[in-house]
Amino acid sequence: MTRDERLSATVRGELPGMPLVVAVSGGVDSMVLLHLLRFGCGLDPARLRVAHFDHAMRPCSPSDADWVRGVCRAWCVACHTAAAPAPPTSEDEARRLRYRFLQRVRQEVGAGWIATAHHMDDQAETVLFRALRGTGVDGLAAMPSRSSNHVWRPLLGHHQRELTEYAASVGLRWREDPTNRGIGARSVMRHVLLPEAARVVANDPVEALAGLARRAALDEGAWTSLYSRLLEDTDARWDDAGVSLSRDALLAAHAGVRTRLIRYVAKELGHPLTASGTAAAVQFTTGAASGRALDLTAGLRVRRDFERIGFRVGGVDRTNAPLRIEHSQGRGFVVVGGRRYHVRWGHGPGAMNGEACFAQDVAFPLEVRGWQPGDRIRLPVGSKKLKELFREARVPAPDRHRTPVVVDGTGSLLWVPGVAQSVDSVAMSGAVGLHMGIARADID
Repeated sequence: MTRDERLSATVRGELPGMPLVVAVSGGVDSMVLLHLLRFGCGLDPARLRVAHFDHAMRPCSPSDADWVRGVCRAWCVACHTAAAPAPPTSEDEARRLRYRFLQRVRQEVGAGWIATAHHMDDQAETVLFRALRGTGVDGLAAMPSRSSNHVWRPLLGHHQRELTEYAASVGLRWREDPTNRGIGARSVMRHVLLPEAARVVANDPVEALAGLARRAALDEGAWTSLYSRLLEDTDARWDDAGVSLSRDALLAAHAGVRTRLIRYVAKELGHPLTASGTAAAVQFTTGAASGRALDLTAGLRVRRDFERIGFRVGGVDRTNAPLRIEHSQGRGFVVVGGRRYHVRWGHGPGAMNGEACFAQDVAFPLEVRGWQPGDRIRLPVGSKKLKELFREARVPAPDRHRTPVVVDGTGSLLWVPGVAQSVDSVAMSGAVGLHMGIARADID
């Protein structure tokens, strides 16, 4: 198999559902990814959406957007562009702005995934950068091929030189970004540290660091598979505000297990801990007297009450404004846990993210509301409490009360967008059903 065939096979073999948003800067890497999707995999261009974000960090950056739009017209691919209102002051800020735009496009077009052109060299730089900053094993896992924020990175297993060679072989053109040759952290990794490491330490430090990321990811996966059992062993008791654990069981665990479990609980509650925050939490569980509490982050507090250690989330917005649906077509808004959603329903598919199709004889009136204690949904494996379903789907506790649900006129739960749909409400294959789309009305 030739290099070009290997690249095409990699992308084709991991291809998620359509439509797909492709992040395209105009550089060689993203142009190769777009070419592979459009021509190497033979995808219908109508199912691709290019997204280009201008960081406004260079005087000529608007011409990059014009160039990308021109390529998209020639390749018959829709293109979405936006620009930063002011130049970002750091790489982190630029990344946040870029991904906020990409997620907005994904929501608007109803795509499941955002494809980015990160490759093995990017992975190696990330691992090295995080190691030098003292990251843990989870940080060494670096970038997964598929992230929980719907980002797909099909080229992580390929060196950048393979992409450049592919571009030359098919006659691709691209835009050069002079900031890649600057003095930022990434540039230092790319142009100084990794070449020096290749000279004095390893023949291929990129492959070595990428291998380290794969092994760290495997280790993280092993830990993830154990957390449910560890929570059972510590008698975890969940409620709407957080979770409490048996202090005796927690202290009986190995120090490394205790640390891991505390970090996991905090992340599940939507408040990941720094190294110092984790150390403070571990020390608190070991020595704090009953009735004492400690703020770990601005929104997360740990408290000891006799032999229980509780982790509680504060400042939760409980504002709710349900939406009642009396007829088979329309649109409106619902507020769930202080978060506003746009709802559209009717006979025939729409373009909103998270669309579901219900059986034609669904019982009106429908209601879109927040979940309530005791809510259950019928799945192929049987009836399940929504609280358990949220936990299995890894929905962070702070997001659960902000997740809308749809119930029918009998009170039966039909759909939890992004989580599950009741087996009783699914339209038969080929039948005309009631389509409903729900999307954030105030996407960050």
